[in-house]
Amino acid sequence: MAVTLKKAPTLGQFYPHTEIETVPSYVPTVAEDVFIEDVWLLSIHLANTSDSPVTVTITDRQATPMEVVPEVRIEGHSDHVREFSERYCPNGVRWAASAPDSVVGYIRAQR
Repeated sequence: MAVTLKKAPTLGQFYPHTEIETVPSYVPTVAEDVFIEDVWLLSIHLANTSDSPVTVTITDRQATPMEVVPEVRIEGHSDHVREFSERYCPNGVRWAASAPDSVVGYIRAQR
């Protein structure tokens, strides 16, 4: 499920950022857009609800996508939390997991 956001201002302009958070959902096995416009990441929480290890990859959506979370392996019944200081993601964020219906993902960001 993608979220449409307003375009952020150019660097140096004052802008009262709005904090947003995704609805918790399973990270799909086929790369899926989470946000489809510029966002600044605050945190990512990935919880593996399965018995087996699962790998998750999260990238931005620029012309040549850059990894935000590069293939992190999450052991069964454990989680992975990543905090950011407003990490800029041009054109949004996309994620994918190595197994279906295994990892519940949450992302907090500013727009």
